[in-house]
Amino acid sequence: HVIEGIWLKYKSNSEGTWVTKINQAIRLHEYLKQLQPKHILELGTGIGCSTEIMAFTCPDASIYTVEQHQKCIDAAKILIPERLQEQIYFKLAEPSVLIPLFEINPFIHFMAYKTPYDWLDYDFIYVDGPGPFKSWREKTPKEKWETLVDLPCGDVALILHRMNEGTIIYFNKRHLTVHLYKRHLSHYLDLVEESSEHTIFRRIKEILKPDFKEFMNSDTYLG
Repeated sequence: HVIEGIWLKYKSNSEGTWVTKINQAIRLHEYLKQLQPKHILELGTGIGCSTEIMAFTCPDASIYTVEQHQKCIDAAKILIPERLQEQIYFKLAEPSVLIPLFEINPFIHFMAYKTPYDWLDYDFIYVDGPGPFKSWREKTPKEKWETLVDLPCGDVALILHRMNEGTIIYFNKRHLTVHLYKRHLSHYLDLVEESSEHTIFRRIKEILKPDFKEFMNSDTYLG
């Protein structure tokens, strides 16, 4: 009932169109209730629904949450109770398009938060961003046109080398991202749970270097 009350507060907000479904809010709570991580990284704060659920469920955890829209952070700081905000650090970070991660897939562009955010030994990463954003593309040397960027999320791939064995990565939907990670990263991520609404991976012990040298792409690796 508490989780339903939290969810309803956000869903009924004027900015609550993209709030996760109630069944997923409850699943996130149930999963974290058992796991009880100590350091959580949230990619995509939104207006703070999942952030509050994580802080409520894991009272001993610190939460570092990254968001691309200042108005969402402002809304989250109004909606999340002050006592829970003592656990939370908010970070505004601009998204951008990455050049293809050639070792993973040379034909796919990813998007990621380009503003640096701090790295701790996160044992739980919740992925619900970045979301679509507006950018500009050159049409002619003197003319640009505005376009909407909506690509698979590349942040997890970029920080994979930093993760300890056992780190949990929890995706809210992000089906194309999940498909690419399952296809190319199975030497580094073990699939724990999957539904139409969420996917959970666990980082396994295979070492990955920051420059992707000796990267084992499960799509092509024949060892």
